[in-house]
Amino acid sequence: MSYKTYTLKLLRRRARRGVLALCLCAFVCPPVLAAPDEIQVYLDDITAPGEMGLELHLNYVPRGRNTADYPGEIPPHGVFRATPELTFGLRPNWDLGLYLPTEVAPGAKAYSDGMRVRVKYLAPAEQSKPYFYGANLEVGYVATRVAPDRYASELRGFMGYRNGPWLYAVNPILGWALSGPEKSSTPDLTVNFKIAREINGEWSFGIEHYAGFGRINKLAGAAQQDRVFYLVTDYERKGFGVNFGIGRGLSDAADDWVVKAILSIPMRW
Repeated sequence: MSYKTYTLKLLRRRARRGVLALCLCAFVCPPVLAAPDEIQVYLDDITAPGEMGLELHLNYVPRGRNTADYPGEIPPHGVFRATPELTFGLRPNWDLGLYLPTEVAPGAKAYSDGMRVRVKYLAPAEQSKPYFYGANLEVGYVATRVAPDRYASELRGFMGYRNGPWLYAVNPILGWALSGPEKSSTPDLTVNFKIAREINGEWSFGIEHYAGFGRINKLAGAAQQDRVFYLVTDYERKGFGVNFGIGRGLSDAADDWVVKAILSIPMRW
């Protein structure tokens, strides 16, 4: 075995261990509060240059917190959220996204919950396979019925590894409130991960875990952190995809049960 081949195998082995360690950390660390409108672990997908795509993020909280944390909030219990996400491929490995979150509260009251824009970068596959990595920057505003902070931003890293039928991915996320009572230059930390196994060319099954830890300089205690574990299935055929999951809250601050789905719909000019 040549020195170059040996070095490449060693780097791949260490990177694989690093991804698994981050996934394990997100799961065993002590477990923001309401189910977000986008419940997703970012993977190695991106809209091709000049093309458009549509994802519809759906989630429902059949059993969750039913008291408001601040004046004007709609508690998540019984709330259904639907968020269309339009994407546009800017250039190779770059795309732009627009989120338009909405919700239907108990009593069939429908609301528009703001708007967010994002830009995502995915490292070229030919340079990274079997690994993938990239970053996503998001900025937007949200209605106060959802969060006390009107404007916010998020920087999400994503990385993963594909090995035969197996997929491992982790998303470390830093979030800043840009206005409101929680405004700060110190970000909140969230770590999400996914492990899945492909069954055939169209179906896969796995788990997803979402963990919000609070401010990075003063992590919240276990009871105040948000941690939800999902059993998920994914289906993809001819560009159309479905991600469906049932989540169970693992901490006092998390909703007890959450049902979520993501519909990916290809669009052609």
